[in-house]
Amino acid sequence: MELSICIIGCGGQAFQSHLPSLARCLREDGGLRFAGCSDLDEERARRFRAELGQGRSYGDWRRMLREERPDCVLLVTPFTVTAAIAEELLRLGVPTLLEKPLGENAAQARALLQAARDSGTIHQVAFNRRHMPLIRALLDRLQGRPIRHIDYRMHRVDRREDHFHTTAVHGLDLCLYLAGGACLEMHSLYQPLPDQGIGVQNVQALCRYGSGATASLSFCPCAGLVCEQLAVCVDGGSLFVDLPIWGARGNPGLLAEYSGGERVFQADGLALGDGPAMFESNGFYHQLRSFLQDVDAGRMPADTLETGLGAMELSDCLREGRALYRPDAAL
Repeated sequence: MELSICIIGCGGQAFQSHLPSLARCLREDGGLRFAGCSDLDEERARRFRAELGQGRSYGDWRRMLREERPDCVLLVTPFTVTAAIAEELLRLGVPTLLEKPLGENAAQARALLQAARDSGTIHQVAFNRRHMPLIRALLDRLQGRPIRHIDYRMHRVDRREDHFHTTAVHGLDLCLYLAGGACLEMHSLYQPLPDQGIGVQNVQALCRYGSGATASLSFCPCAGLVCEQLAVCVDGGSLFVDLPIWGARGNPGLLAEYSGGERVFQADGLALGDGPAMFESNGFYHQLRSFLQDVDAGRMPADTLETGLGAMELSDCLREGRALYRPDAAL
């Protein structure tokens, strides 16, 4: 690949997941070049450049684009500014990998989708669970068998912010992705946790998809551990996945399949993965590698704004505390 790359936003997410992913891609492909990084805090941009060992740092991303003219951009900014910057990049025709969530709400995501349609710009949404080695292995094990039901749970520790829906969107997207069809309805129950803070709550959701699959999702932001687990039911089989989220519990992850009451397959994430590090087991490396390959080939990635909009609409329901979602009521 012969590509120059820039990154906008050098906060914690950029350092933890995108920097090591970039470093591995640069090591593996001598045609890739890191051109520059920008952040409003120029010291953070300088530190990012120093740790990666190449490129130039900027405090103004527009200046960076003018001077570096990159072939593609990684957008890793707070969700409060993502939509505005992403729309400008799309309308400028700059191939962009944009971190989730796709703005502050579904309305901003729809505006981004319109910009993408108008411009035809190559872009990819960074829902990294789609790229996790264990999820890719799960899809391989399914071998085209239709999913009947998904049980999914997300636990976090001391997540008391009023925008936990921006993390829950990962689970909403993963179930949509696995189910393989639009969500036709979602029923949600909310359990306030006043002792944990104003607005903090557990959420239980039941979804029905156009593919015929259903899913039950549980979000507990103030639980005792960080975990994401799912059970997938198919005709005559049950598959269980323990995802190695952020390396919590020293867990490499696990995929197991059962049929007729017997275990027919089991493997941990180290055996199935792209490597032992968090950025590899959590799908960030594979996500970036796929994006760069698509940009190099001049093709649109599979993970577009079109495929990510459904999760944003469901996330809006959690943000607003709605008990019922149907797509005809989302607009």
